[in-house]
Amino acid sequence: MWLLSGRRVVGSPMEGCVWRLLAGFGARRCLGSVAAAAEWEPRVSIMTASSETGKACAFELLARSHPSPLIRGCFRSEIKAIQVTAAVRGMDAVVGMDAFRPSSLTSCLEGVDVAVVVTPFDATRGFERDSELSENMIHAAVTAGVRRIIYVGSWTVKEPQRLHGIAQRFYSTENYLKHELPDDVEWTVLRGGYFMNNFLHLFKDSIRADGVIRFPKIMVPAVDTRDIGRCAAALALEPTDVHHGKVYHMSGPVVLSMQDIADVLSRALRTKVRFEELSVDAWCADKIPALVELVQYLVKEQALAVPFHPEHISQILGGGEDPTSLEVWAKEHRAVF
Repeated sequence: MWLLSGRRVVGSPMEGCVWRLLAGFGARRCLGSVAAAAEWEPRVSIMTASSETGKACAFELLARSHPSPLIRGCFRSEIKAIQVTAAVRGMDAVVGMDAFRPSSLTSCLEGVDVAVVVTPFDATRGFERDSELSENMIHAAVTAGVRRIIYVGSWTVKEPQRLHGIAQRFYSTENYLKHELPDDVEWTVLRGGYFMNNFLHLFKDSIRADGVIRFPKIMVPAVDTRDIGRCAAALALEPTDVHHGKVYHMSGPVVLSMQDIADVLSRALRTKVRFEELSVDAWCADKIPALVELVQYLVKEQALAVPFHPEHISQILGGGEDPTSLEVWAKEHRAVF
């Protein structure tokens, strides 16, 4: 099933040709070499585009490119595709991708120059096969002739044993990129940091109830997931191979303590937010093993737990852009707190 600018194209002779027709729009063509910098007008596939990172990547691609690039958003469900394409005007969509069925990925990647692969997440399925799904997407991209792959992974790969529950989602995929890809395929890894969105999920209810955030004492350089998507877009549009083989850490501009986070949220939300420390045992009592591992690690390692490299985002985005601050992020999300 296809969604073309918000319209369904189903069971039609046109169905299998939609991307070929789109690829010809504006006299664009697939470049044989990224070195042809002056002609680099990439067709970009985002898998999946329903993630916060994927959506931000699409927005940034449209904002940075004149004329607008050809962007293909790939989705598992039609509902998600309709929601996202309504917000991201100018992105075309394909529905029905399923990385468990590699044959379903062909239509996502036909005629594409760059594939942005966001590690899939489905809490109902668990974490055990996420790396397999990412590797299926990367293998399909290589088979389809994609010249550049941007993989959105995680900082947790730095501790594959201590953080096995989460790191298993990403570790083997990084190794796959580094050791299994043909020499003529470029790749870059964006290791996602500790997400600001976590604060929304963790603290929204307690802030609404009694103006408190309750958590063990940790220190993290929290990052806006939209910055990761913006970096993926910048990497896709880069006309040279300067980022090939690089691993970048996605972190916010400062390392924050829990008290810092409470203070920032107080200012941004215009209401007093207090921090109350919970013991690790108390917080972890009803959590899955992967989260227990993570919180135990964060508490033990404190400011050294999550890699802090704000210069990586600035380097990729250029123009003096810094990572988004927690205060800016919180003000933009005030309505949902």
